[in-house]
Amino acid sequence: MALDAGEAVPRDPREFSGIGIMGGPMSANDDLPWIPPLLEFLRDAVRRDVPVIGHCLGGQLMSRAFGGEVRVNPVREIGWGEVRVVIVVHAVRDL
Repeated sequence: MALDAGEAVPRDPREFSGIGIMGGPMSANDDLPWIPPLLEFLRDAVRRDVPVIGHCLGGQLMSRAFGGEVRVNPVREIGWGEVRVVIVVHAVRDL
């Protein structure tokens, strides 16, 4: 859903099997009308055991929802990064 485009924050997090909050150009500290109801929605989701994950802005919003502080990073972190999968096989012995 596009809260920044005027869509309403859902009322009941139990309508979802899980909630993923993604990124955007704004900050969780911005004075935007949808941020306070979204923070309460996230707190309610956790109270009701609905799984929640946040990426980028979503992580900032989760931090704010649960009492964390969001500050400006001195190094800009935006864009694409390289990710490599490393497969590690552990041998298990009967002792």
